[in-house]
Amino acid sequence: MLLNHKVLYRAACLLLIAMVTPTIQNVFGQGLIVNEISNGPLNDYEYIELVVVIECPNDTGSGLDIRGWRVDDNNGDFSCDPINDVGIATGHIRFNYASEWSNVPYGSIILLYNNISKNSMITMPDDPTDANNDGVYIVPVSYLNIEYCAGVPRGAGPSCGNVGASADPSYNCPTAFFNGNPWTTRIRLANPRDAAQTRRADGTYFHGISYGGGEMNGGPDSLMVGQSDGFGKVHYFNDGDYRDVVNYDTFANIHLTPSVQTPGSPNNALNQTFIEQQQPGLCPLPILLSSFTATNTENTVLLDWTSLMEFNSAAYVVERAPHGSPYFEEIARINASGDSEGELEYRYTDFDPSPGTSFYRLRMIDADGAYQFSDVLKIQFIGQHILVNLVYPNPVKDLARFDIYSAGEYTIGIYDMTGRLVLQQNFFPQTDHETVEFDLSQLGTGMYAYMVYNNRGGTRKGKLLKE
Repeated sequence: MLLNHKVLYRAACLLLIAMVTPTIQNVFGQGLIVNEISNGPLNDYEYIELVVVIECPNDTGSGLDIRGWRVDDNNGDFSCDPINDVGIATGHIRFNYASEWSNVPYGSIILLYNNISKNSMITMPDDPTDANNDGVYIVPVSYLNIEYCAGVPRGAGPSCGNVGASADPSYNCPTAFFNGNPWTTRIRLANPRDAAQTRRADGTYFHGISYGGGEMNGGPDSLMVGQSDGFGKVHYFNDGDYRDVVNYDTFANIHLTPSVQTPGSPNNALNQTFIEQQQPGLCPLPILLSSFTATNTENTVLLDWTSLMEFNSAAYVVERAPHGSPYFEEIARINASGDSEGELEYRYTDFDPSPGTSFYRLRMIDADGAYQFSDVLKIQFIGQHILVNLVYPNPVKDLARFDIYSAGEYTIGIYDMTGRLVLQQNFFPQTDHETVEFDLSQLGTGMYAYMVYNNRGGTRKGKLLKE
């Protein structure tokens, strides 16, 4: 019997990887994960964003049947007690049994949102069926094929103590399902502490994240993504193992910087790569690279990688997501060897790196057009660029806040309209995104200029009005 060359190659890859790497438990599954939740800038301007994930390497279908899948806030898996400020409420929502939910493509984003108080960052038109085939479902919870249960469950059963004997861990609904907008009564996110979770059609838990601490816990996967309250915060997944809390981040004060919310879009470049991998044929297979590194020089970024084995390979496409963008773009294409059983070294120099924090990855393409991604590398390039914004307020009453998007040594100078330096402050951000407060309370009312400069000779200037 003749074997396909890809089968042989895959077998060889698996054998080689097994020889050099420890066994890793498969934590991935076929289902709906919570990709991002926002408490909104105020009141009920909330949303829950899901991603349809594939089970690798077993599943080869095109999509997931999500008919009957449930979406809920904290119902017992994250806290058993009906305590104050915890979002334990009766009921939940689910995707009904309409045919449109029978085969939702892997990698799809499903945005569920409160259409009565619509978050201003949801700018795409409603598209609950993905009619434009962009892989994004924009779904108001009042949509006809979203329905809700108004009754129990209200916990995880008798072990939860005083939630009541009527608590049902199976998520069976003792009342009829309804249509409408149940956000504030069934899945509203309580600001002090709450959770968001998904459950299969049979009622069993699949995935969820929580925040708030106290009596709240991280649920079955210990995914407590924030120990403090959720006021004005967005919580989001990056990439990798979605059952590992280290792969989640939180951003606060979204009323000041609402653009950190990304409803209906990848959360960042890392998240984009993860979502793109959720396709048949693109499961995370063994990638035979012994190394892939990025080095920041004074004016360039050097990318080096070494392949252990190549078979029927065509090209390496170098892709970069510049600072502030969740999307990768092609910046170079380098021919691969075709076939190789030994180590091969490659290098690409990015002579025009984006200032700030960028992400790099390799798209490795076979001769027949199939491709895989490498790991994503994160690197900060400063040079003589300064990425800084006067955050708020402008006009300034007492405190001016500057968002700094690169680490290093900086000085802020405040000048009056004659050019005289009236205030100066040095600061040393340690990360690629920090907010610096500058006390201007001693200044009189009027217009001032500010200048930010770093120890590499970069400058950034602008004006502010002091009240």
